[in-house]
Amino acid sequence: AETSRGKGLAKEAYTSAIIDAAKQAKSEGKTLKFAIGECTYTSEEYWNKVGWKRIYAQTGDKKTYSELEYIQPALDFA
Repeated sequence: AETSRGKGLAKEAYTSAIIDAAKQAKSEGKTLKFAIGECTYTSEEYWNKVGWKRIYAQTGDKKTYSELEYIQPALDFA
């Protein structure tokens, strides 16, 4: 509902899910590493508010970084 917007509920849900997944991985002797890929340019503002940012990696020499691109696979809405 509109009254819930901007209250941090989605951020809390994502954060809690990641914490739970990290705990489960640790209990299995594993380490959780993740990156989020989003398919719409309009959602970047939301993800930035959640605290997630674009990911950059070294490419070529140690002074060059490039954004890791997310390529949206074809979706079947039929």
